[in-house]
Amino acid sequence: MAIGGYPTAFKLGDTQTVSVGSSSAQSNALTNNMNHYRVISSCDIHIEIGENPTATTGSALLPAYTIEYFFIPESMKIAVLKFATQSGTCYITDCTR
Repeated sequence: MAIGGYPTAFKLGDTQTVSVGSSSAQSNALTNNMNHYRVISSCDIHIEIGENPTATTGSALLPAYTIEYFFIPESMKIAVLKFATQSGTCYITDCTR
């Protein structure tokens, strides 16, 4: 069943990782022409998306091990920042239909 016109399942492609720490860290530029990405982190993170984003404590919060799907235009990046004292790894996976 589709939700909002989008399929509820994707084929997973390449994954890039970003180390989550006490300062904002960016992914490489995103290049999936389908513009869909699966994001999950091993710790709670603040997340920001843009051309040259910086995650801050005011950025959106993504709880640890929560899978979130984003529609992100090509060449944008994802920035992450640890929540509280946690640190870990954020996984960003290309998704296709």
